[in-house]
Amino acid sequence: MQLTAVADPAQSTWTMWADGSPLGPEPAATAAQPPLTLANLGADPADSTRAVAVWLEETEETFVLTAVRPRGARGQDRDTHTVTLPASRAHLHCGDAYLSTEYDAAGEPRRFGVELWLAAEPEGEEYPLRIAGEARPDGEALAVTRDGYRISAVEMSARIAGRTGLAVYLLVCPA
Repeated sequence: MQLTAVADPAQSTWTMWADGSPLGPEPAATAAQPPLTLANLGADPADSTRAVAVWLEETEETFVLTAVRPRGARGQDRDTHTVTLPASRAHLHCGDAYLSTEYDAAGEPRRFGVELWLAAEPEGEEYPLRIAGEARPDGEALAVTRDGYRISAVEMSARIAGRTGLAVYLLVCPA
């Protein structure tokens, strides 16, 4: 199953699709940004996937971090990360990536922190880029079960070095 999302940061709207079908209500209009692939899930729902997509309002930059955790793993040390940087930073190399999440009592994500260690060259000196986000009090959320997975997505606000944007936090785990 392929999960994709599209957002319009100026309107604080987003839509998510699973294999081309909208999850949740049919979108009212096409968002200004191109669709982003958040996760490609295999036929066996053995792993959990967390993904954060961040759309910055002023620069129109988009960041995506996906963390896949094998079933039974308890910590971040076993996560496999995939990072997509915006075109303006595509020349950079990402050495390490971390995703920390704070959940509420119902198990839904409330806050996240992303730390990307970037360098101009593959073996160059790395520096951190930090992204923080929190659930918007009036933000959209959806939760569905499809093809053996529980899929939930929460709208969040995001901050990167004083710039703000819209974020969607995706949590996918076996149903």
